[in-house]
Amino acid sequence: MRLGFITIGQAPRVDMVPEMQQWLPAIDTLEYGALDDRTAEQVAAMAPNPDDEFLTTKLRDGSSVVIGREHLLPLMTRCIASAEADGADAILIVCTGEFPAFDHRRPLYTADHLLTHAVAGVTGADQVGVLSPLEEQRESSKSKFSLAHVVATAAASPYSADAEDEIAQACRELAQAGAGYIVLDCMGYTARHRDNAARASGVPVILAREGVARMAALAVSAAAAQGEREGA
Repeated sequence: MRLGFITIGQAPRVDMVPEMQQWLPAIDTLEYGALDDRTAEQVAAMAPNPDDEFLTTKLRDGSSVVIGREHLLPLMTRCIASAEADGADAILIVCTGEFPAFDHRRPLYTADHLLTHAVAGVTGADQVGVLSPLEEQRESSKSKFSLAHVVATAAASPYSADAEDEIAQACRELAQAGAGYIVLDCMGYTARHRDNAARASGVPVILAREGVARMAALAVSAAAAQGEREGA
């Protein structure tokens, strides 16, 4: 099975995809970035409007940017078409931001949908703290994770020069606010960030990229099994 990864930044995401592959056994990955052919000037022009959804991502040179969702939608649609044309059996949008429905011919999974449902299933009735990269994303966290019981939110970017300390401190504060679980709500957070956050907070920490990869692996496996049954 071949799974097409659509990032809102630039591919390849060497900071993310290699770590995710451990949770995607027997699945080959193809990578596409919404900003792959954008110049620095064009990316700068995609800064969010005040009423747009703020998203952050990493570029090929290692820098990070904040962009508006509306600027990305046509570029992401093109990436989906490219993945399908290249023979991807399924497609995964590797950003936990909320997106409208996209046209697609192959199964399409979004990190947002996979993560929010996984969090609800894991945390049950326990109180949840959500860590987002940007202050502008905190307000929407409670509605986004409405299937869970969100008690507190915080912000700390995985792309900051002091990311490890800032993430650990934010998670410590979430636990002090009553969170029994903490969600690292961005695909940029790493397993190292999760481990440091768990030590600092003393509560279980859910890593978006792990939860999304594991859920995607289940979905792709189920789709493959269904295809085999239909072809038998």
